[in-house]
Amino acid sequence: MQNERLALTMMGCWVNLRTTHRILQRVLGVCLIWQSWNAAHVGMAGESATTVAPLLKLLKSDRLPEERTGIVIEMICKRGQQQDLQVVVDRVFGSPPCAPELQQKVLEWLIDAAVTRKVRPDGDRSFVHRLLAGPGELGGPVDLQLMAIRLAVAWREEDLAATLLATIANPATAEATLHVAVEGLGSVNTAEACDALRDLAQDDQRWSLRARATQALTNVESNLAAQCAAQLFRDMDHAQNDPTGVLAALGQTKEGLDPLATSIAAAPPSAEIAKRLLRGLYALGRYDARLVEVLSTAAGLNSKWKPPTDLEIAQMVADVSTHGDPERGERVFRGKEIGCLNCHSLHRAGGQVGPDLSAVGGSSPLEYIVASILDPNRAIKEQYVTRQFSLVTGKVHTGVVIDRDEVRVNVRDVQGQIVAIPTVDIEEESAGPSMMPQGVTRFLTRNELLDLCRFVSELGRPGRYAVPSAKTIQRWRVLINPRAESIHDVPHLEHLRQYVFDIPDSQWRPAYARVDGFLPLEDLTTPHGSRITYLYGEIDVSREGLVEVRVDTSAQHQLWIASDEIDETTPGRPVAVGTGRHRITLRIELSDATDRQVRVELLPPAESSIQFEVVAGA
Repeated sequence: MQNERLALTMMGCWVNLRTTHRILQRVLGVCLIWQSWNAAHVGMAGESATTVAPLLKLLKSDRLPEERTGIVIEMICKRGQQQDLQVVVDRVFGSPPCAPELQQKVLEWLIDAAVTRKVRPDGDRSFVHRLLAGPGELGGPVDLQLMAIRLAVAWREEDLAATLLATIANPATAEATLHVAVEGLGSVNTAEACDALRDLAQDDQRWSLRARATQALTNVESNLAAQCAAQLFRDMDHAQNDPTGVLAALGQTKEGLDPLATSIAAAPPSAEIAKRLLRGLYALGRYDARLVEVLSTAAGLNSKWKPPTDLEIAQMVADVSTHGDPERGERVFRGKEIGCLNCHSLHRAGGQVGPDLSAVGGSSPLEYIVASILDPNRAIKEQYVTRQFSLVTGKVHTGVVIDRDEVRVNVRDVQGQIVAIPTVDIEEESAGPSMMPQGVTRFLTRNELLDLCRFVSELGRPGRYAVPSAKTIQRWRVLINPRAESIHDVPHLEHLRQYVFDIPDSQWRPAYARVDGFLPLEDLTTPHGSRITYLYGEIDVSREGLVEVRVDTSAQHQLWIASDEIDETTPGRPVAVGTGRHRITLRIELSDATDRQVRVELLPPAESSIQFEVVAGA
């Protein structure tokens, strides 16, 4: 009883201090001390002799509050051994099963334990196969099937290829789950899996499915994957086809991108596609000389690049001051030609790979800005120096190290994703290149380059591009393919929940407001040209209270906070918002707009005690 009270006290402190890695380590350290004392003075007859034994005892008791169960289970999964994880599995997926939300988290923690610590439960794992059979077996949502596929791949479950192929062949399989099943085939080292991936990559399938199959094929046969990729790229038919995922997967193999260069040289794509591939390559922070040369030739560009001289930089600085236009420069910065927002953020909204540039003009001289844009390797700040990791699996990962311990190294790659690399899998570690590749500005005219440098130099300085104090939504998510039920007439709440509010993140793409907080409506166009589009931003409320939401646009629109529609017929009317993260969703009729932009600002009324932050990021 005394031990359980102590554990509950520890859990309460842990919750109040926020769930961070450092706090977790401290709490676990206390657990280790406690276990040693307990073993010496009290004894643990019948209990696990592992470092998480006190937590297991607490989990098995009837005194653990429901709201803290997840915290205890997470700590067991982070440090527990095979028998400890089996206790968690029996508790969460047994009869009766825990809530689907907790099941999904436990699946994530079990995947992490299998990948980084090579530990999995030592007993009955039949629940995985029940989940693989599809949603509904355990009463959970589709996401459980998706996570079960990832867990089965991590555990190398028997007959996995047959299960994945059946999932892929099932027309009722959700799109996100279908993609994960295709990726999973890449981890099954059998001739059957390789043949299936080759067929998927070459068949007359949806382009996105072919791309996923080609990515997965890099784990099985990289040369074959390069041949499939070359054909895939030649078939790119519109701007929604994004080549970066396939390029990244090929670049992570030991052979690198040379086989792709060979395949493309044998049958080059059109000049426009070659330019898009070059932009995709640069967006990944890569400068593979042979592939750049092959693509540059196909695109009709000069592949040679050399760093600018001091005299050339001085001349550029003079021309930026005289001829550069910051308004045009912001359009260049936001454009797809060089993809600045893929890596950099403004007011914390945008890519998280490079530094936030919101105030760079106010703290850096123009000479430094021009030199950094023209020659990215000239001066790399220490926190953005990359490391390259060669793994025993044959993969190669490059990125900025976020943190590391004895179990894993967390690396942020050029796409902004956090990759957990198990330390036991690292074969070699070395210094990596700059994530801003040399020669990326070749896609710009000299005037565009002058405008870009002028815009960046104005960021953070007094005036139009100063760091704003208003709380505007800068990071948006735009629904990629709105369902007919949500765009014909005004949808009712049930359709909104099913086709908008509960749609997974994979079905939304990012869009970022300008420095002034306005989001151009031209950034919201959908693949099928629908006049209706949905977008959402988020706020994180730490103290509940009233907030006023101001929407500045001439377009017809509707507004919701979470699933509650906001009546905008009474301007300035505040809305009560509770603690937690909330979506602010807009339904906009693009064809009715005259000013072609939208801005959303949130203001706390004078009498409100609300405390909140607008969620930014990539």
